[in-house]
Formats: sequence, C-alpha cells, structure tokens
Amino acid sequence: ENQGKSVGIYGAYPFFLSFKWANRPRFFDTDTAKHGKYFLGDEAPIENPMSLKTKPVDAIFVAPINHDKEIRSFLKKELRLAPRSIISLKSIYESQRSEANNF
Repeated sequence: ENQGKSVGIYGAYPFFLSFKWANRPRFFDTDTAKHGKYFLGDEAPIENPMSLKTKPVDAIFVAPINHDKEIRSFLKKELRLAPRSIISLKSIYESQRSEANNF
C-alpha cells in the first residue's frame, strides 16, 4: 500500500477500518446480503468478489481463517487472480504463532 498499490480485503470485517491506511482498501464478501452495504462512516460499499474480474486489486488479503483455502482457490481458479497477489491472514497468523512457540 505504501508503494501506491491497491489493496482489497476479502471478508467484510469493520475492524480493518481502524488500520491507518494511506488509501482505503476495497472490501469484498461472498455474503450477498452485504453487497452494496456500507460500514458506518465509510463511503464505499462492500463489493461482490466478482467485481475483481473487471477491476482487480494489486493485493488482496483473505481474512476468514475458517474458509481460507476455499477462498484462495476461488480467487485463483474462478477469478484468475495471480497467486502472489493473494495474501492469507491465516498463514501469517500461523507463522507468527509458530515463531512465538519457539521462544
């Protein structure tokens, strides 16, 4: 993001709004009830992931840890996003936890 790249977050969780973003990320969710809805105080709607086909982001963080593998597969196979642009928060969490256990 600091390099001017666009960021997306798969999994519309409002706590991501508390991060200090230089440019607001786009939010995506599979839940159709969330499409077009807004977080309180936010100006951009939660998007259908299919919009990534026509307007991709440079990097997308997969937030739901329980469906991480399925979401990453969907992003790669169905939406044809480059694997290097998909960042698994589950993998980050697990690597941090593993490092902490080595102390």
